[in-house]
Amino acid sequence: MKAFKVSTRLTEAFDRWSILILVLVGCVVSFGLTMTCSAYLQSLGSNLLAGFIGSGVTLFGFDRLQTRRKAREQLPARYALYEHIRMIVRWSLELWKRIYMASVGDAAPQSWEELFSEANFGKMRGMLDLNQPVGVFEEVLWRDHVSEELNKIYAESEKALVHHQVLLGPEVQKWLRKLAGYNFGESVSLSESVLGHMKVKPPPLLVFYVAMPPQWFDAVLGLHQWTVLEHERLKNMGVSDLHPPYFFEPLDLSKQRSARFDPAMLVNYPGYEGIYAPKTTDQ
Repeated sequence: MKAFKVSTRLTEAFDRWSILILVLVGCVVSFGLTMTCSAYLQSLGSNLLAGFIGSGVTLFGFDRLQTRRKAREQLPARYALYEHIRMIVRWSLELWKRIYMASVGDAAPQSWEELFSEANFGKMRGMLDLNQPVGVFEEVLWRDHVSEELNKIYAESEKALVHHQVLLGPEVQKWLRKLAGYNFGESVSLSESVLGHMKVKPPPLLVFYVAMPPQWFDAVLGLHQWTVLEHERLKNMGVSDLHPPYFFEPLDLSKQRSARFDPAMLVNYPGYEGIYAPKTTDQ
């Protein structure tokens, strides 16, 4: 994430100052000619120096005006892009945050990066009982909620690629393509279909039904960092009614482990008795 931030800043700085740099180089060369012993070169250097200074002022001033005008014209579109990606990121982060609280249920993660670590993701996959209700409404099960949320993230990522194509930088486009590359919202139903044909019935653990690659989580974290930077840019451009990025906060454990799988239930799944959920430090 830090590399992306530095790269973005350097690119913006080069785009902003490239004309001035060229003018300064021309001025230095012209000034060097004025210091030679040749009267002709001295005269040429003076004329070139005056020309470079005049051209530089004109070009730089015109470039600055055009840049500001273009930025103002793009402001509504950039605001829409920010809000669209901010919502995709929030849905993604919120889904796995809730999964962690409902299954693992400790306060170990102190950042989004820690929440999405390989170790914590392994715990979530090995502990979440997909047959448990998400909240107070028992008819909404985790298997349906996970599918619906991943379907929504996939669909909105596809829309963002189409609707905001002109404004998308290469990094943001790459991350959105990771989220829109495969619809993991279909994983549960597809897995159930395949397992049904195989006449296999594993426990209702997330690990048997949804296989999320690390690249998916890297894309979410990359887009989250982009929203932080873009929020700062838009504020500096005078946009005041922005929703803030979804920053990490300590996990609320008031409803912890409401959907943790009970290892005692493994007796109902012949052949899986040796499987157990990973242990946490507070068990």
